[in-house]
Formats: sequence, C-alpha cells, structure tokens
Amino acid sequence: MRNTIVFVNPINTHNENFNFNEIFKTMKTLIRFLFVIMLITLPIIVPKAAAQPPPPPPLEIPIDGGLTFLLIAGMAYGAKKIVENKSRFNT
Repeated sequence: MRNTIVFVNPINTHNENFNFNEIFKTMKTLIRFLFVIMLITLPIIVPKAAAQPPPPPPLEIPIDGGLTFLLIAGMAYGAKKIVENKSRFNT
C-alpha cells in the first residue's frame, strides 16, 4: 500500500448546493459590522491619542558669553605664537 497525500478543499465548490451568494452576503454583513464598530470606537480613541503634552521649552543658554571667551582665548593663543615665532627668528 502506497502512502498518498489527499488534499481536501475546505470549501467544497464542486457541490451543487454550494452558493457563493450566501458567502458574499455574510462577508458584506461582516464588513458592515466592522465599519459600524470602527465608527463608534475611533472618535473615542483618536482624541486621546492625539492629545499629547507640548514639548518642554528650550534651555536658554547665553551664546555671547561662550563666543567672547573663545575669541579672547584665540587672541591670546595667537599672541603667544607670534611672540614664540619672533623669539625663534631673532636668536
């Protein structure tokens, strides 16, 4: 005896009593039911999801204080390099 695999069609479309119209009617009812449920639940859920707190205010850091410090430090470093170069070429 051979091992055979039999595939069974879950929806017997070859049956003469099978009616596609019944399946489409139930599908239409299911789609309508889900649409009504969606219309009822979405107005309740969406405003709660969309109502988020505003972002925190940005930290106020004075930019001028840092730029002034960098400018002074750069000028001091440049003056030091000029003095070093003059002393190196004069000796």
